[in-house]
Amino acid sequence: MAETIVKNLNIIEINVNSLIRLSRRFDLNNFLNTHKPDIVLLNETKLNVRHKVNFKDYKLIRKDRANAQMGGGTAILIKNDIKYKNYNNNIITKFKCLETCIIKIPLLSNKTLFIISAYYPSGNNNRYFKTELSQLMQSLDIQNSNNFFIIAGDLNCRHIDWGND
Repeated sequence: MAETIVKNLNIIEINVNSLIRLSRRFDLNNFLNTHKPDIVLLNETKLNVRHKVNFKDYKLIRKDRANAQMGGGTAILIKNDIKYKNYNNNIITKFKCLETCIIKIPLLSNKTLFIISAYYPSGNNNRYFKTELSQLMQSLDIQNSNNFFIIAGDLNCRHIDWGND
């Protein structure tokens, strides 16, 4: 099937809270077959290199937690016919807490859409969040008028204006 440049995207974010169990993958597969989203942002996949996961009609781009500890992990499911490239650089691989899986989708007129599945573990009290999010945006050259982004995930963020301490 030929890859195409898309005009419209149906994007969904799901905190799957583990794709290790077959029943969770089965539920996700049923969801994909029913709703047929173009892109699904997943977080808390809890996968490591030993886990082999596939979904019909989708490519799975995943970023397992680097130290292979239980938990965390982000991924993106994208339909097979959508043109994309993985995005990775030295800045985001050095984050202490913010976990991301990022793809670049070419748009018309040499514009680029960055799709980011993100997870920021709870218990970090936003210690690194602002710094790492800022570094992420800089690495994506978000001030460039040809670059657009969508970020979604479980960011576990709190703010005093929201009634959090």
